[in-house]
Amino acid sequence: MSEDEVVELVEPSLPDCQPGWTARHTGLLFAVLVSVVALVWGIGGAMSPPPPGDRLMLDALPEPAWTTQLAEGESAEGVGVDLIVIRERRLGAAGAAVRGIEAATGEVLWRHVVRGNGRVDVRDLPGTVWIAVQVGSEVTLLDRLTGETHKRFRLPEGEWGPSWFGSGDKGSFVMIVPMYADAGRVLSVTRLAAPDPTAVVWTREVPLAPAVAVALRDPEVIERDGLLLLRAAGQQRGTLWYATALRSDDGGRQAWADGDRFAVAGDAAVSARRGRLEGYDLRTGRRLWQLKPAPGLVFGSGGVLLVQAAGELRRVDPYSGRTQWVARMDGLYTRMAVDDDQLIVYQGAQTIFPDRGTTTADAGSNLVRALDLATGREVWRVATPSPVLDVIVGTNHLVVRMYNPHERRPAFEVAAVRLDGTISWLWRDDADSWSLTRLGRHLATIGPDGELTVWG
Repeated sequence: MSEDEVVELVEPSLPDCQPGWTARHTGLLFAVLVSVVALVWGIGGAMSPPPPGDRLMLDALPEPAWTTQLAEGESAEGVGVDLIVIRERRLGAAGAAVRGIEAATGEVLWRHVVRGNGRVDVRDLPGTVWIAVQVGSEVTLLDRLTGETHKRFRLPEGEWGPSWFGSGDKGSFVMIVPMYADAGRVLSVTRLAAPDPTAVVWTREVPLAPAVAVALRDPEVIERDGLLLLRAAGQQRGTLWYATALRSDDGGRQAWADGDRFAVAGDAAVSARRGRLEGYDLRTGRRLWQLKPAPGLVFGSGGVLLVQAAGELRRVDPYSGRTQWVARMDGLYTRMAVDDDQLIVYQGAQTIFPDRGTTTADAGSNLVRALDLATGREVWRVATPSPVLDVIVGTNHLVVRMYNPHERRPAFEVAAVRLDGTISWLWRDDADSWSLTRLGRHLATIGPDGELTVWG
C-alpha cells in the first residue's frame, strides 16, 4: 500500500492533553520497533506469544541501522526516499547549518550553511536532482547528492503571509505568493521554468477558499492529466483531498474546482458545489453526473470513491455516480485505508510529533473495522484496549498505535492485528516516552535527549 492510499475525512474537535514523560528509553522500545519494522517492510522474524506482563519477547533484539545526536534546535526530515536532512530551525549569528545524510547508512553526504532572515525550511523537489532550502523569501537550490549550489534567488514578498516555492511531483516549479486583490485575499500562483526557476511560464490568481487556506500551510502539487492539483502535504496522516486545479500549460482554472474541496478517484474529480455532489472528467472537465443534495463526506483512493453520511457509508462509481453498495455504520469514521481487497476504517485521534520526542494526543475510538471493498460487508472488527491514534498497514498485519489521555497514568500501547481481526501481540509502555516517525521510507525514533535512531 502506498502512502497516497490513506485518506482522512475530518478531525473532530476533542480535548487536548499533555502526557508526562521520563527521560530514557528501555529495551521495550527496541522490541516493539523491530516488530514494526518487520511488519511494514516485510523483514521476517518469528515471534513467540507474549508472556504475562508488558514485555514482548522476540527471537532476537534489533540493531539500529545508525544513530546520531540532534543538537538543541535541530530537526530531521526525510527528503525523498534516500536522503535525510538535519537542519537548525532558526538562524543564528553564523547562519544555520544544514547537512544531508544517506538514509540507509547514516553517512554525511554534504554540509551547507544558509543565511538570511526567517525560519529555515527544507523542501524536496520531486522530479528534479535538487532540494530547496528556503529562508524567509530567499531560496537556494542544492544538489541532493553533493550539496552544491545550483541557483539562489528571491521570491516576491507575500502581502499577508509567507511566499512558497516547490515543485510538482513530476518536476514543474511552482511559486505561491499571498496577495491582496479587488476581491480580497488571493494566492498568486506562478509556474516557473526548469532548470531556471526565475523564468515565468504563467501566473494566475486563486481566491482564498477555506480548502486553499488549509493547503497553504504545507502545500503539495500533484501533476496529472495536464493539471496541477494543489493539496495539503502530509499524506501519511491522510489529508487526501484537493483544494484547486489549474491547467499546467496556461494556468487556466477549472470551474469544477471552485468549491471548498474535491476528491479524485480514477480519472474523475468529485466536487461538492452549491449543495450538489458532481463528478467531472479530469481530462476534459465535462460533467459526468450529479447528486442532489450532496450526500456527505467524500474521499477517493486510487479508483475507489466513497461517501460517508450519518449512519452509512456508500461506495459510488466515480464515472456514473451510481451506488455500488451501502454499509450501515455505527459512527463517523474519520480515517480510512485501502489494503488490497479490504477497507480499513477507524476514528483516529490527532497526534503531533514535534522534533524532540514529545507528543500531544486527543481521544479517538477503540474500534477498528474492515469491510470487503467489493461488497461493503464487514469482514472483521476488533476492539482495541485503548483509543486508536493511527494504523500502519504492514505485511499481513496492521500495526495499531493507541493512547488514552484520560487515564490516571496515560501510556502508549502498540498492537499487531492480523488481517482476520485477531490481535497477535500487545505491548504497553508504562514507564518511557518515545517518538516514532517516518523519515522517507525508514522508521526512526527521536528520544527526549535528542538521539535520532534510524532502524534497519
